[in-house]
Amino acid sequence: MAKLSNRFWFQLHGWFSLPVWLLFCFVCLTGTIAVISQELTWLSNPNSRANNPENYEMKSAPELISIVQKTHPTAKITTVMTFEPYLIHAIVFTDIDKPQAIAYINQYTGDIQGVYEDITFNGFMRSLHGWLLFPWESNYSIGYYIVCAMAFVMLGVILTGMSITGFLIWGSRTVKASKKNKEAIVITNTKNSYDGKDAFIEQEIK
Repeated sequence: MAKLSNRFWFQLHGWFSLPVWLLFCFVCLTGTIAVISQELTWLSNPNSRANNPENYEMKSAPELISIVQKTHPTAKITTVMTFEPYLIHAIVFTDIDKPQAIAYINQYTGDIQGVYEDITFNGFMRSLHGWLLFPWESNYSIGYYIVCAMAFVMLGVILTGMSITGFLIWGSRTVKASKKNKEAIVITNTKNSYDGKDAFIEQEIK
């Protein structure tokens, strides 16, 4: 088997990383923003803040649902989302004139501080990071699999990078050295056994 040089590993490492580095950096950047998107929304939109100047007790989910249903009697509640105490809760619902909407309600005062029918900043960043905003058709989105494939690319970059820095080369040399040591020990033991037999034969002859 031909010996693989460091130059080969370096070229393979480059082919794994260069063609996809822009996409990979984009996925990492959007993921970072998605993680702090709630905090960014809190900073930029005052209606997303759960102000509680009177120190009211936090209302339960059924109470918040009833408040939304009083405002939108024909609404069908689908999801209740709770966040950090400083962020208002979100209730996703559908209505006659709203295919899908999100009501942001203060969990302390019970005030509905906004109803949004379009995608929010938080939802946009999570969608952009998760499936690159590719459309979903029959529960299938090619963007989702593109993002997942980045894990295999990262694995290839790590393995080839380790080869360049010498980890795998050092490991292979260590294995070879251990094999040579074992062979040397076997040869030494064999030689000692033959020397012992010769001495025993000479003693009997005498």
